[in-house]
Amino acid sequence: MENQTNIQSEGKIFISYSRTDSRFVLKLARRLRNSGISIWIDQLDIDPSKNWDEEIEKALKESNRIIPVLSPNSIKSKNFFDEFSYAIENKKQIIPIIIDHCDVPFRLARLQRVDFTSNYEIAYNRLSEYLKKQSNSSDHTVPLSTPRTFPKSYIVGISISIVLSLAVWLFAKNHKTPIQPSRETLESIKTIDSLDKNDTIIENEEHLLWDAVQAMNTMSAYFDYLKKYPNGKYSKEAADILTSLRNAEDLLNDQIEADDQAWNIAQSINTIEAIENYMENFPNGIHIQEAQRDIIPLQNKMKEDEQNKKDESAWQNAVRENTPNAYSTYLRNFPKGKYFNEAEERIPNPEPTITADEIVNNVSIHVKINQNDKDGDMTAYTYSLQGDSKYLDAIKEVRYVRNHDSFPEYKNNTYVSCTNRIHNFSFKSYQWGFIKTTYITIITKDNTRSEQTLLNLIYVN
Repeated sequence: MENQTNIQSEGKIFISYSRTDSRFVLKLARRLRNSGISIWIDQLDIDPSKNWDEEIEKALKESNRIIPVLSPNSIKSKNFFDEFSYAIENKKQIIPIIIDHCDVPFRLARLQRVDFTSNYEIAYNRLSEYLKKQSNSSDHTVPLSTPRTFPKSYIVGISISIVLSLAVWLFAKNHKTPIQPSRETLESIKTIDSLDKNDTIIENEEHLLWDAVQAMNTMSAYFDYLKKYPNGKYSKEAADILTSLRNAEDLLNDQIEADDQAWNIAQSINTIEAIENYMENFPNGIHIQEAQRDIIPLQNKMKEDEQNKKDESAWQNAVRENTPNAYSTYLRNFPKGKYFNEAEERIPNPEPTITADEIVNNVSIHVKINQNDKDGDMTAYTYSLQGDSKYLDAIKEVRYVRNHDSFPEYKNNTYVSCTNRIHNFSFKSYQWGFIKTTYITIITKDNTRSEQTLLNLIYVN
């Protein structure tokens, strides 16, 4: 497992790439992040609820370094050009990597690159070690000639190897022994010249090399060891570890391929169920954040469709009932409904409310004497309320309080009530002589009540 050096304090490293290269780039980003390098990549670091463009711009501003991933796909992308151009203009450190042969953009052409097109492990080790070693810097190039930082055990091994090589050379010179040295270079660790002379030298060199290989723990390191020592002391162990790493990489590649296939299917179907199925099967998948982002508009569309169905159903019910109350209910339940304006048009405008006091001021009491109707010394008088029909229509009840000048207490405890039966607010009273006034109280259909008001009586034939 790679050493996990914490370099979070050095700031984020922004990866700029083409979405078509997601499989390669996400694998690289996860591996760099697992080794302790502070990588920022959109698919892993943007929450579903965030604005994509704003988060990209924010990450670019906060990042100290940027890794443009060069490929035939990325050099066709306007966003890719915008991102590395912004980095150049803002003097951020740029570390280009190339994953497939392409025409390198002019602004990046003068920068040295890490080449992933031939040996992935060698390129990865070089990039990883460089990112860990570098702090915030204004240097915009990747120094290809910069030597690697090797484990202390390997540095000691190199020193011993040099000393032993010199000893062998002196021994051969003094004893006139014809020795033909063979020079081989381990590509992954760039070791120095080795001399296959006597068993002691070979064993010491092999042991030191094995220590260095174990420290690197990469497929290319074990492969180069086996090339040099196919029957060496550690060859079986190296072969077993190499097989294990290959199996692990194959498994990872299979998982990535299955992830990609599942996401492509989910995208082609493009339903909530399809995306939820992907998220359930690949909770930590390469495309999980894309899934979380893409499912939101689908969920919103589903809610909108459900609301539209309820709106349509409520409107059809209101139309069938076709009453002001039905349309009012629709308006109350669907203030932003599709048929809101039409519902308002179908509700008749209510008549202006007439108050009880207003009615009192616009009616009169007519009294007719019934000479042929007597009760002893008393004559029958018929009282009736007269006025415009708009005022009479608004009345629910009229209360007359008979007023005798000699008996004012009648005002408080004696009244006749007449309800609205086609404006028949009339009653018959037996009384002595003329009464000039009477008290009246109006109660409207809205149950508002007028003050008890004294009205003059109008006698008619």
